[in-house]
Amino acid sequence: VDAPGWPPVKSMLDRLPVWTVSNEQGQPLQYQSTEDGRPLALFYSCVDAARDELESARKEHPTLGLDIVPMGMGEAFRLHRSGDGVLVPSTRSLAAAGAPPNASPLGQELPLFCCMEMASEGPDGPVLPLFLEESEARAAVDEASASNGGDNALEIVGLSLNKALEQLVTTEKLAFSFVTP
Repeated sequence: VDAPGWPPVKSMLDRLPVWTVSNEQGQPLQYQSTEDGRPLALFYSCVDAARDELESARKEHPTLGLDIVPMGMGEAFRLHRSGDGVLVPSTRSLAAAGAPPNASPLGQELPLFCCMEMASEGPDGPVLPLFLEESEARAAVDEASASNGGDNALEIVGLSLNKALEQLVTTEKLAFSFVTP
């Protein structure tokens, strides 16, 4: 987030929503880190997981006027990298990325999904669309396959948000695009 290429990448990421449980002033609910006791906000890539956390938090803190609030993933990632927040991937995306069925999403890297054959020509060369959920990547692959005569042999691969961003902020060419859910 300190790289010169970060501002345009953050702007692109901010088009993707994440959700956090917030009080009535819009401040994210703070959780205590088990590692160092530091307060952390949780940012969920899955709105259903955020709703589940909201239900639990309302039971524990009924007077705070809690709700879920969307925010851009770029800002959430910045807070994550600064140690003030945690990006929480969906259990579906973790399972699709090969995590064990009972793996906790807390502390896991956010997986992304793509099909290398779906790169399109951008102004600076090929641009690969990245999806937050494997099911969204599968739907795009199926749609592309249907329009190209039904070749269903296209493979979906996973990569981490961290690795994709590392490449994006160190190059002048935008090699990826993030597909809004």
